[in-house]
Parts: sequence; structure tokens; C-alpha cells
Amino acid sequence: MSDPHICDDKDLKELCPSLDLWLKPQAKLNITVALPRLKVLDNSGKTMTISTWEVMDKLKKKIKPLKFKTIKVSKSTIEFIRFEAECESLSNQSLIESRLNKMSLKLSGFIEQLTVKTARVKIGSTRHEWETYFRDNPLMNEMKPGLRPDTIHVQVLYQSY
Repeated sequence: MSDPHICDDKDLKELCPSLDLWLKPQAKLNITVALPRLKVLDNSGKTMTISTWEVMDKLKKKIKPLKFKTIKVSKSTIEFIRFEAECESLSNQSLIESRLNKMSLKLSGFIEQLTVKTARVKIGSTRHEWETYFRDNPLMNEMKPGLRPDTIHVQVLYQSY
């Protein structure tokens, strides 16, 4: 019986061929949907509401046949809804980004179109952020091994999954 294929292996980088270990880069997007000004419905003071599920479903439909690996609301305000989505591969990320960026969405009950903007998620830190963190942290001592920013300590790396 062959091993099941669990992910798109286009972007895999070899870590340790003898142990059959691979690294896969993360392909994440921030999707920001700008919301129209919410209007008061009547004299009761109630305002129109927007369903994040409805917006999420519209986004999923716009990228078909591609799919998000995961998508979740990372921030929701009166002005915008921000989603964090993970794509299957870097090539899918580029396609999804081009399909959604500067696109308009129509929601039921709203006259105005919602505008969508996408941006790739910055993964990791810049060298300056990394050095500043370790320099300014009182618990770190660059003179001691294991406490320097250039030290990686790997313990109990499992050989079977």
C-alpha cells in the first residue's frame, strides 16, 4: 500500500533525505475587505449587520477551483474585515492573490460594493528586528551559549511520525 499524498509537493525543500524530511514554505495571505458605512435602519437605532461567514463564502467562490487550506477572521472593525488565509502552495498563493486583489464584492442588503485588497503575510523577522530583540531583552546574554540569537538547540527530533 502506498503512502497517502497529503499536500501539494511543488514547493518542498529537502531537509534530510536519509530521514525523508522536507520543509514546505508557508503561503499565507492577508485579505482585507473594506466595509461601507453602516446605516441606521429605522428610528429604533439598529444598524445593518455584515456576516463574516457570508463574506468568507463569497471569497471562496471567487477563487474556485482553487481552495484555501485555512481561512479565518483575524480582525473585524466597523471599517474593514481582515482574513488570514493559508494557501496550498506558493503558486496557488499567486493565483489567489491576483484573482482577489482590487476585486469588488456584492453583499445582500447593501447597495455599495465591498472592495478587497490582498497582501502576502510577512513571515519571520528582519535582521534589525531580530538583533534589537536580543540586544534589548534583559533575559538574553550574548556571551552565553544557548542564549545567543544565532544558536539553535534541537532536542528529541523524532524519526518516525
